[in-house]
Amino acid sequence: MEIEKEIKELEMMETSEYTPKEEPKTQKTKETPPTKLSYKEQRLLETLPLQIQTLEDEIKEIKACLSNPACYQNIGLTQLSKTLEEKEASLEPLIEELLLIEEKVEMMQKA
Repeated sequence: MEIEKEIKELEMMETSEYTPKEEPKTQKTKETPPTKLSYKEQRLLETLPLQIQTLEDEIKEIKACLSNPACYQNIGLTQLSKTLEEKEASLEPLIEELLLIEEKVEMMQKA
């Protein structure tokens, strides 16, 4: 029975006379602005700026060492490059998370 119905619907679609019996239901998602930050977000908002600043300072120091031959010969060029890459990789997610939380705070202030 159902196969016959599907075949008829397919034939109707081919002839462009098809109108679906059931229209797909669209979800109406109303984005309500958040009312407050979670405890975790509050802690991150307090601690992330310091963590980011510390990482940026460390990256700056490593870059300064890479530009000084006496420094990078002592520590090792590959080790410094590897450390710099790791620090830069860990900095990106922190910045993104801070921006998301700050955006949420901004949305709360507008509401």
